[in-house]
Amino acid sequence: MLHSRWRCKFLSFACITYFAVSGVTLVSADPDTSPTPDPVEKKVDELREKAKSTGEMVQAEARGIELWDAELNRVYRLLQTKLPESDRRKLINSQRAWLTFRDANSELIRAVYEGAEGTMYRPVAVNAELQIVKERAENLRGYLATIEEAWPDAH
Repeated sequence: MLHSRWRCKFLSFACITYFAVSGVTLVSADPDTSPTPDPVEKKVDELREKAKSTGEMVQAEARGIELWDAELNRVYRLLQTKLPESDRRKLINSQRAWLTFRDANSELIRAVYEGAEGTMYRPVAVNAELQIVKERAENLRGYLATIEEAWPDAH
């Protein structure tokens, strides 16, 4: 009986952790949340909703990395066209440094979660890698929006 209670508590914790780390919210407490969901995040959420097994959850998160990476690259290319030549090198250097950061963090994430007992940590680990890519894509989107909205000659 004790083993069963522990397992139930662990699974509840793992599910709550997965949803918390994956950014899935059941009820939004943030009044500034956009009523229009981000198109990339919407696709990722659809993949997550279809996932029934741990393996499918891992696949959904891995596909989410691919989707956010494609968005990151799309915005990066746009930024290159918007920035003056003198600032493009800064973007390139920043992206190279970020890639080093991403790779180092991915190694750490894998090291930490591979040592954890329980299959639920597999999707949590892949989601942690997804969050790194998503955050960079969102940062680049913000830079692009600033250029398009606040730079007088950027249109």
